[in-house]
Amino acid sequence: VIAGFYGPCGDHFPTAFRAELTAVIQLLCMAIPPITVWIDNQEVLDGWRKGPAWCCSSARSAADLWRQFWFKVDDIGIEGISLLKTKGHATDVDVELGRGTPFEKKANDNADHFAGRAVDLALAQAPNDMLVQSHKEATLWYKWLTLLCAHWPADKVEKPLANAQASA
Repeated sequence: VIAGFYGPCGDHFPTAFRAELTAVIQLLCMAIPPITVWIDNQEVLDGWRKGPAWCCSSARSAADLWRQFWFKVDDIGIEGISLLKTKGHATDVDVELGRGTPFEKKANDNADHFAGRAVDLALAQAPNDMLVQSHKEATLWYKWLTLLCAHWPADKVEKPLANAQASA
């Protein structure tokens, strides 16, 4: 690993899967083949194996992200990309039992660490309870103003001087 980056998912209602797929898309945006991506998310690997027709179907909840994913794969060239499964949250015992290698464990630990930092960043950017309450109060205030203005009497006073100058 030469470098890493992290950040919030960007979705209004993110899921772990959408965050994982977004991370892979962002990685592919920076990738120079050949590249091997170790992933602990089975859904991403299933989509990779099933291909673009399955992934981009309207039946997929993340079809929007899958389209971005396959666009990047086409741009890079599928022959230069390898996606492999790694054990998520592997322990030293998992390594001893052959369910992962020390390299995979360390890489997954780092990925989990930075995913946690991204969650912290997203939470810090989310509106707090006070801001949410202020927004609700402002919305009620503007609804009341809208009702008030809807019943405001129309101004029917004509201004002859302005009309005379406009027609001259």
